[in-house]
Amino acid sequence: MAFGISLVGGQNGDEGKGKIVEYIMSILQRRLIQHGYSGRDLLLYRWQGGPNAGHTLVLNHLECDDKVVKLHQIGSGITSPSAYNLLGKGMFINPIKLLQEMQELRSRGIEVSPYNLGISSKAHMILEYNRVDDQVNFNLKEHTSTGNGIRQTARDKADRIGIRFIEFLDPGLMKDILSEIRFPEGFPQALGSLDDFVASYAGARDFLAPFAVLENKLFSDPRFKYQVGEGAQGMMLDIDDGQYPGITSSNPGLSPHRPNLVTGIYKMYPSSVGIGNRPFVSEMSKELSSVLVPEWHEFGTTTGKARHVGYFDLVAAKYAAECAHMDSIAGTCLDKLESIAKHGEELKVCVAYEVDGERFDEWDISFDRRDTLKRAKPVYESMQPWDQTVERDGKTLTPDAQRYVTCIEDHLKLKMVLIGTGPEHNDLIVRTDMFENI
Repeated sequence: MAFGISLVGGQNGDEGKGKIVEYIMSILQRRLIQHGYSGRDLLLYRWQGGPNAGHTLVLNHLECDDKVVKLHQIGSGITSPSAYNLLGKGMFINPIKLLQEMQELRSRGIEVSPYNLGISSKAHMILEYNRVDDQVNFNLKEHTSTGNGIRQTARDKADRIGIRFIEFLDPGLMKDILSEIRFPEGFPQALGSLDDFVASYAGARDFLAPFAVLENKLFSDPRFKYQVGEGAQGMMLDIDDGQYPGITSSNPGLSPHRPNLVTGIYKMYPSSVGIGNRPFVSEMSKELSSVLVPEWHEFGTTTGKARHVGYFDLVAAKYAAECAHMDSIAGTCLDKLESIAKHGEELKVCVAYEVDGERFDEWDISFDRRDTLKRAKPVYESMQPWDQTVERDGKTLTPDAQRYVTCIEDHLKLKMVLIGTGPEHNDLIVRTDMFENI
């Protein structure tokens, strides 16, 4: 039976999940080779989200000048020779953007074929009318959407008027659904004629058709020795457990297919694009963030907009860990906190919230009201900043960096098994062998 691991973002997204996924894939690939396997014996699957997500990978093995690969709908395992990648049934897929993403990867020498990629027949399609309807939300000063039509597609799905991938592949059926179910009062003139609209997807339809798969068959296929689930966004954007209504339209924290292990991924400082309808209790001052955002390159992979940055929020982090049933955690971007010392600033962690004069050391039921945390003030503890994260051996944290990590572990009561200390693949401290007993 396959061993399953699920990787869940523990914050607002932007946690650097791609780096951790890439590392885990490399470890599992090595194990497969050691056991004599040489095919696509590892299943990597995205279970939710869509082009509103963004993963940035640095791949030094690429034979080109630009080593940076930005993914949106395709999972991080696409670069692994041992991985079969699934775009799962819970995703919202823009077929035109997916085609462009596939072609871009191919142009970089990365294989994209039905041999290493599948699209669940049940995934819902983002069509142009969904994207157009979403622009008003994206163009707000503090946007509440990436403008990709995710919310509108999710609404169509819940209203039973959406179009699934297997239906999208049949132009006649797609036309019938649009005319009889989605737009029974007439196709919008702003989109042109219905026939032209359906025909506009012909190229994407023909290209994507060979990638259609039945998801449940993949998860019962004995050829896959490992199954790795890669969540998009983060736990605090979960439609059920996140900071409603400032959430996404799917469940980043709800790992499907019964994984054996759930590992949460946290950036060592939280960040978020667009907080217009979502509180950010531990946000840094505008003066400090204006310096750190460009220095840390904190711009959305999908939107390109500047992110808000904050101090590590232990209250929200522990809540996310509980909701996602995390067994362990991984940390990223610890090295970036060296900037705090460089600028002579105080390093803080948010250990509690104060709301209307009352202190809360952990998540409270009142926080599920949309107005409560907008009144919350952070309660900070100060920690000694550092100007060097790793000792000369490249494997050991310096004392102050270690104290910071220990503080997070103690509050979350979880072991930080991996720690990212830089942008490169090898800038990673492995503190525990996650697969030692399998």
